[in-house]
Amino acid sequence: MSHEKITWILTRLVLPVAVVVIAILGAVMLVKSKPEPQRNTPPDRGVLVEVSPLELEEKRIGIEGLGSVIPARRVVVQAQVGGVVTWVNPNLVMGGRVKEGDVLLKVDSRDYQVQVEERRAAMEQAEAQLLLEQGQQVVAQREWELFKDSSKDSTDPSLALRGPQRRIAEVNVEAAKARLRKAQLDLGRTNIKAPFNAFVQSGVVEVGQVVSPQSQIATLIGTDEFWVNVSVPVDALQGLKFADAEAHSGTAATVVQEVGTKEIERSGTVLRLVPELDTLGKMARVMVRIDDPLGLENQDAQPILLGAQVRVTIDGTTQAQVAKVPRSAVHNGRWIYVWDDGKLLTREVLIVDGTRDDVWISGVETKTPLITSRIATPVDGMKLRRAGEE
Repeated sequence: MSHEKITWILTRLVLPVAVVVIAILGAVMLVKSKPEPQRNTPPDRGVLVEVSPLELEEKRIGIEGLGSVIPARRVVVQAQVGGVVTWVNPNLVMGGRVKEGDVLLKVDSRDYQVQVEERRAAMEQAEAQLLLEQGQQVVAQREWELFKDSSKDSTDPSLALRGPQRRIAEVNVEAAKARLRKAQLDLGRTNIKAPFNAFVQSGVVEVGQVVSPQSQIATLIGTDEFWVNVSVPVDALQGLKFADAEAHSGTAATVVQEVGTKEIERSGTVLRLVPELDTLGKMARVMVRIDDPLGLENQDAQPILLGAQVRVTIDGTTQAQVAKVPRSAVHNGRWIYVWDDGKLLTREVLIVDGTRDDVWISGVETKTPLITSRIATPVDGMKLRRAGEE
């Protein structure tokens, strides 16, 4: 092989390959000799939370209970006399309102008017008969004075003086007057009236219908007051006051009905104790009175309707040192999170009262730093930092 050809091979083939291999080896050595970078672990600064110191206050502890609204007065109106219905009150329909003394319907009264006239005539006849008998008794008295000395008859003089006959006439007058009063009562009963302020739960009478005594006319529910049948713990009865016949008022109460996102709140009064336990929960039951439940006297008041399930808070008689906190700050109904020198501490508390947004808790001390922030996975002893701290 000639010298030129060898030189060509070395310069065109071997030398480039050698350069590439040397470059690769150099790159590998540079990579291996590169110093490892130091890893800096960021410091654990803790979970950011908001803290609010608790303030204790003295609060009257109420009695919480659930109940349902029931009618205080409910009556089925019945006819006392029979006849054809000649007029019906336009409000005698389901949901209609009537006031005490309003005429609900009228029964044909003509037969009863005739009966009153007959009874009055019979009474006047009996009175006239009594006058005749009184006159006859005067005559008998004079005759007795003339012949009593010559008469040897030992008969009771009251017979000769017509005493029994006069007594019969007097009794006849009394009976005639009683029959007249009964006829007048029946005449008055042809107008059937509402016994109290009410709304009509059901009405089943039409003009032209024939009613008889004891026929059901309508069912009325009193509107002046409703009652709430409330279940409360038995040990809560000791501090309650019940209304009595002497107009002593019972313990005040607040009745709340939730309607969607709104609440209807009305004032009430503890009325009486039901002398038997709730069969399901073995709770005591008390009746709470709500005046004007439909808001008929106060147009701004929202009505509380029959059958509604309501929450009742009865004013308590005991005072307690409690703290008001947001409801969201109490977890599972009995735990709060407090700040303990930069760490989380779980503490058990007791809820004694509350509203939709806030609750009052006992079992805490004043100035206790309450954590009000939400913590995803709280663990006792976890590191915390307060808002505003670096």
